Amino acid sequence: MATQAVRALTTQFANQQNIEVGSVFDHILQGFSASMPAARAEALARNPNIHSVVPVAPVYLNSYTQDDPDWGLDRVDQVDLPLSSSYTTEYQGNDVKIYVVDSGVNYNHQEMNGRITQYFDYFGSSNYLYQSPEVKLWCSAIIPPEDGRVDSVWNKNHGTHVAGIAAGQSFGVAKQAEVYDVRVTDCYGNASTASIIAGLNAIYRRGHDDAELISVVNMSLGLSATEGGEDPFEIAVNQLIDTNNFIVVASAGNENIDAINKTPARIPRVVTVGATTMYDERADFSNYDAVVDIFAPGANITSATYSSNSSYGTQDGTSMAAPFVSGALALLIDQNRYSTTVNPSDIITSLINDASLNKLYQVPSGTPNKLLYIPNDGDSGGTDGGSGGDDGGSGGDPNFGLECPYMDENNNWVMCP
Repeated sequence: MATQAVRALTTQFANQQNIEVGSVFDHILQGFSASMPAARAEALARNPNIHSVVPVAPVYLNSYTQDDPDWGLDRVDQVDLPLSSSYTTEYQGNDVKIYVVDSGVNYNHQEMNGRITQYFDYFGSSNYLYQSPEVKLWCSAIIPPEDGRVDSVWNKNHGTHVAGIAAGQSFGVAKQAEVYDVRVTDCYGNASTASIIAGLNAIYRRGHDDAELISVVNMSLGLSATEGGEDPFEIAVNQLIDTNNFIVVASAGNENIDAINKTPARIPRVVTVGATTMYDERADFSNYDAVVDIFAPGANITSATYSSNSSYGTQDGTSMAAPFVSGALALLIDQNRYSTTVNPSDIITSLINDASLNKLYQVPSGTPNKLLYIPNDGDSGGTDGGSGGDDGGSGGDPNFGLECPYMDENNNWVMCP
């Protein structure tokens, strides 16, 4: 169905059912988001031109904050500990696009060094190339403090930190990659399946209009997976992958549960990333099990923050682990830029094959014990050495220096063991 037809039908449904349209999906899916009472949703679902009506679900950014020293970039270019106090890579990710689907990025930060495009904003900022024309939400300079929420400057803190890990000039993996900012959260940092599908729709459009090198889509976010039926959120992610122009990377989640319960982490063709500590242990918050493809540093990670153009801070979470992998994929894409046959699955296979095997402790049985490794100077990863493994092992502070207790994204207090 043509774009114009999708929008015409949406207008027709909106007028017939007296509903408020949120965003129209005219590329990656053919549909729209809208606010309506349950009775109208049921009536809409009975329309023969509607395939299904699915509730919009909240989506959470997978991180929390901790002030501790950085170490992660040092770890990923070597197979074994101790750390070497250096980071060496043959490639820099030149011209490779990394789409950061997140809270927005400080495009003026010195870490980005001018390599950032404000690509899509679900909430209608005029500074972005594309907006959702149906959604307009302008954040005031300061969110009223009486509601207990923070200055809106922090709205983009999560995305800025993620982008800095993937492609920052000081703390980033792929120091010459191009960051495309896809903002899907509101002034309070809240996202939904509707806002994210709209962001993926914009990325999908560029993939068809401007297919050069393979691009990476970083999704340091997630929500509880549903059982049975077709999930529009997962359909959108798979549609993006089906173009053969994109590699999608997702954080495994921070609940210390089976990652099969989270999406997009559970989607088979998504590269799902768990988090490790500086002691080569699975971080105690990191989700696990067979859907996790690889682990990367995710505790006490230093990167750019949004408070100024030269500010830095540390955060913890699988949100921080995912952009390490996104940056590593950008390096592999750069390395294979002149190949006429390489495709996204080849790049992913190379990443997984390069991983250091059995180096991690506290990895549950059934979870791949693979740690991100970026080869350099002809070295090869994927060794089988080390004494960690699925039996949990030993070594390191079992609480990894984390302050306990902490509050999760559902405002529940979590006690460390």
